Amino acid sequence: MIYARGLDYSKQSNTSAESFDFQRPYVEAWLRFVGVTDIESIVVEKTLFGAEVDHAARQAAREQAVALASAVSAHRR
Repeated sequence: MIYARGLDYSKQSNTSAESFDFQRPYVEAWLRFVGVTDIESIVVEKTLFGAEVDHAARQAAREQAVALASAVSAHRR
């Protein structure tokens, strides 16, 4: 799953995921409910913090996606 967030949900922020992230727990609970148990998540955060921060967040997510795809591909060989 890929999640996009405009704010910073890190523990040190005023909008920590523990208190403000309703998206990820809901989606992942629903996936488990319908039988999907192997769930990997990529989060793109701080997309409202300006173009430079947004670009860096998207690049980091892109790198995570590539690494995840490589790991899945290697596992299936």
